Amino acid sequence: MALSTNLNPILGVRERKKAETRASIQHYALTLFAQKGYEATTVEEIAVAASITRRTFFRYFKTKEGVVFDSYGSHAFIISALSIQPIALTPLQALRQTLCLMLQDTKPQDLEIFRKRLKLIFSEPALQVALSARLNNITDSVAKLIAKRTGKSPEDFEVRIFVGAFLGVISTLEYEWASSPDVDFADSINRAVAFLESGLRL
Repeated sequence: MALSTNLNPILGVRERKKAETRASIQHYALTLFAQKGYEATTVEEIAVAASITRRTFFRYFKTKEGVVFDSYGSHAFIISALSIQPIALTPLQALRQTLCLMLQDTKPQDLEIFRKRLKLIFSEPALQVALSARLNNITDSVAKLIAKRTGKSPEDFEVRIFVGAFLGVISTLEYEWASSPDVDFADSINRAVAFLESGLRL
């Protein structure tokens, strides 16, 4: 997302360098995780591979787990994009449009990094537990926005089931995409939403 034009250009350069360093740390961490395994890889090894100090690592990520989940699902982006969808759209159409915007906003190389992170998450029990906690947070946030669109409570049974069903579908698609990189993720999302709209008729 572009920086506001009223920001000091020096800040823009600084922010870009920070983003590059963060991406570099993730790159080397994911490479080491693939080679040695998540549990066997230490923060010190990641720092050495990325040519930074251990202290620098913790300036960017609070934990080793944070390297994997940094921007997972772009929680903030999802909430922001969903909140501005036209009220005329059905909840399902609004969610579909939100995901389309998310994919359009993501560069191909970043999408590939996201796929590698998903593959790692689904292969590590400890990371799967952490994923569940994050999905609960996303569910709560999305439920609030869907409830606002429908005039219902975020705790309404049907709202929770609706959001849970949608996010469950997305999780299934992410798992398949992580396992098979040739899968067209955007096309899968459109097909899945169309299937949900049909009433899940088999």
